[in-house]
Amino acid sequence: MKLQCSTVVLVDETGRIVAIDPDVERLGIERGAVGALWSDAFDGWDVPPVPPDETVSLPFCDRFIAPTGEPVMLDLRRMPMGAGVSGYLAILRSEMGGTLSERQAQLCGLGEVSAGVAHEMNNALTLLIGWLDLLLAEASGNERMRSTLELLMNEATRISRLTRNLLEVARGVTEAPRECDVRALLDEVLTLVRYEMRASNIELESRVAEELPPIHGSPGRLKQALLNVLLNAQQAMPAGGRLVVSAEADPAGFVRLGIEDTGCGIPEEVRQRLFTPFFTTKENGTGLGLSVTRKIVEDHGGVVQIESEPGAGTRFTMTLPVHGTGRPSHGGRG
Repeated sequence: MKLQCSTVVLVDETGRIVAIDPDVERLGIERGAVGALWSDAFDGWDVPPVPPDETVSLPFCDRFIAPTGEPVMLDLRRMPMGAGVSGYLAILRSEMGGTLSERQAQLCGLGEVSAGVAHEMNNALTLLIGWLDLLLAEASGNERMRSTLELLMNEATRISRLTRNLLEVARGVTEAPRECDVRALLDEVLTLVRYEMRASNIELESRVAEELPPIHGSPGRLKQALLNVLLNAQQAMPAGGRLVVSAEADPAGFVRLGIEDTGCGIPEEVRQRLFTPFFTTKENGTGLGLSVTRKIVEDHGGVVQIESEPGAGTRFTMTLPVHGTGRPSHGGRG
């Protein structure tokens, strides 16, 4: 299966690598670089030093050529690593470019309008919920009326929550990061999609390790990323199939979340553009789901990997750093 992915390196304040994705081998870096200094692991690379000197301002993003000859974008930023320890996050990925077409520009404008509509809807819903709350207090002696009002309240609250989420996405606002239980997060997401998968004749299998270290981030955004990939997998199996969701700890200081389908697979020319905003092969698609997913994962210090072959299915892997990563075991998954 062919592979397209980004990779990530975590570096502590002293410039020592504390976690590294095994896929850096494709760029000529040894997995045993965990514990080595950035300057040693990247010797011969025309990249900034870590920690950065006074000539480098963060976040830093620039293009360079790896020793293997591959064009690579380096995204370097500071990252809190938990337990009062801070460090640096380096994301290395294949360069992706392009300009907005007229249709894409229209979609951008539509997004701005949608945010305004969501704001107005939320104001109206806040007023509605207030009145429903008053009516509930007055209907304490009428069980039938109270039951109806509670149903209306639940639906109004649900819609209000959806519009707030839309506003948060449009404005770039997110909930405060916190320690996340990976098993609980996956259970909630699978509960949301289980009916849709069953209705689509898709067998859903969970292979989640019993013991998983926590990750640090926004549960809501991580659920959004997982849902995007799960729904993408569902659409790749219009005649039904099998979907396996897995999670395991990596000794290099990461948690790996896998979503593997038995769908139609992705041709290489499509795979190369899969995370480009607005790129889609679907008649009614927006081309935003997977680009949003990659941004969410990278904002959490992780990377997304894709393995796919036309006619042989697709596997998405989200690799996220463990909360409070300090000095994980050397090496990684073989």
